[in-house]
Parts: sequence; C-alpha cells; structure tokens
Amino acid sequence: MSGNSRKKPLSLAVSPISSPAARPKRVASAVQRALADALRKKDLPATVISVQMSACLRQARVYVLPSVGGSAETLLEQLQKQAPSLRCAVGKGVALRYVPELRFFLDDTFARGARIDALLKALPESRNSEDS
Repeated sequence: MSGNSRKKPLSLAVSPISSPAARPKRVASAVQRALADALRKKDLPATVISVQMSACLRQARVYVLPSVGGSAETLLEQLQKQAPSLRCAVGKGVALRYVPELRFFLDDTFARGARIDALLKALPESRNSEDS
C-alpha cells in the first residue's frame, strides 16, 4: 500500500435503475457529508442541517444552525468568507464535473415549529374540546 492517506472522492455514478430525479438527492447527501467534514476541520461552529441541489447540480443551498451559544449572523458571515475554501473541500471530497456554488442559509425549521406550537396552544380551549 502506498503512503498516500488521501480519501478517494465519493463516486456518484448513476445506476440504470435509479431515476434522474434521485441524482440531486444523492449529490446533496454527499455534499452535506463533505461540508460537515470541512467545517469540523476548520473549527467553524456550525451544523449542516440539509443541502438542496439545483437540478443542474451547479448550486447548493446549505441550511445550517450555529452550535450552542453561537450567533447566527456571525456564523453566516464566517461561512460566506470561507465559501471558496469550503467549495474546494467539497470538490476534493465529491467526484463531480462541476463543484457547486455554495449558498448558506439559516435553518428556521425549529423556529417555525415552535411558532406553530404556540399558535395551537393559543387556540381557545372550547374549540379543542369540540374536536374530541
């Protein structure tokens, strides 16, 4: 075995059974793993929640949350500054013809869920008992 310790890029070859619509999902999953590794190596306080790829696979919408105690605005600024090096890390970790442009967004799923929960709790009690 040679002394080369570099990981082999993930291959995303299309199997004859899978549909073309499944490819963006597979690529998104591979990009998410590569980004998570890169963020860990760069000690950036973020968690990659999900990645959504465009149909052409040239853009990636990356949804992140700051780690405990981190500021969301500061995190987005850091990620935007680090975007070129993170894109390079994705290119090394995932075998693609074109490395996608990374666009970072805060994941607000938990905030929306909490808002919906608060709205449901605010409903009058009599309305809840009528449904039963």
